[in-house]
Amino acid sequence: MHYKFRLQKLLDMRQEKEDEKKRELMKAMSHKQQIENKIKQFEESYDEYRQIPLEKSIVEKKITQRYLNSLTTLIEENKKELKKHEKITEEKRIELVSAQVERKTVEILKEKDYERAVKEAALKEQNQIDEFALYGYVRRER
Repeated sequence: MHYKFRLQKLLDMRQEKEDEKKRELMKAMSHKQQIENKIKQFEESYDEYRQIPLEKSIVEKKITQRYLNSLTTLIEENKKELKKHEKITEEKRIELVSAQVERKTVEILKEKDYERAVKEAALKEQNQIDEFALYGYVRRER
């Protein structure tokens, strides 16, 4: 039996769309991870310089304090950016799930159509067998 799904092009397009959404999600997750890593580095650097030794000069203390203030600002900005990218990542995840549902819908149609085609082929084959049996019976009865 040769089976060809009439909506194969649609299924292929839906699969491509799903693959694209997967790539977009992975890209968004990667960017989010980069931001998290930056925040971690800034926080580690902040913790390293947070304790200003008393033996430092006033100029060194001021420089260190300005650096700490700069790190605090960077941490806050990156946390805002992280929240924005968490939202983007969640949107990409929702888009992927939607694309998966669309693809799965067409796959289910394909499976049902294939089952129908198999049943139809089996019925044709059974009808042919019945006809051959009938011809054989008619020949013997003559």
